[in-house]
Amino acid sequence: MKLAATCVVMLLLVAPAGGSVAQPVSSGLSTCSLIVRQGDRYLDDPLPDFDPSKPQPLVDPGLMRSATGVLCRRDSIIPERADLRVLTELHVPLAIAEGQRLAWLIMVKGQLALNFGSGQANAKEQPTIQSRLDQMQADYNRIGMK
Repeated sequence: MKLAATCVVMLLLVAPAGGSVAQPVSSGLSTCSLIVRQGDRYLDDPLPDFDPSKPQPLVDPGLMRSATGVLCRRDSIIPERADLRVLTELHVPLAIAEGQRLAWLIMVKGQLALNFGSGQANAKEQPTIQSRLDQMQADYNRIGMK
């Protein structure tokens, strides 16, 4: 139930008043935020140096107490292999926003999934996404998180 509520809340955070998903920064880099709960409100707390591909800790553990997810605006909807760290180290879902699309990298009963909350993968992206999920699943199984 927490995941479903988080998905709805995060979708609201990335959708402007007109109902469409905000445009990502198109610098080729990710712009990420920690979604935190304060009382009955959810706030977008920027993570300026957030990069799962680097071996450093992702987020100060003190920030994670009220976190419900991580949102990254990117120029590609395809998850990065290192995005697995968000699920395994921070224990929250990762939302990837690209243009009008929003996808959720989640773990369900030990299986990775990329679920679209808005839009969908095109025919060219589908095999790449599946291959990436397979790689990430193998990484997850290899580190003994199964």
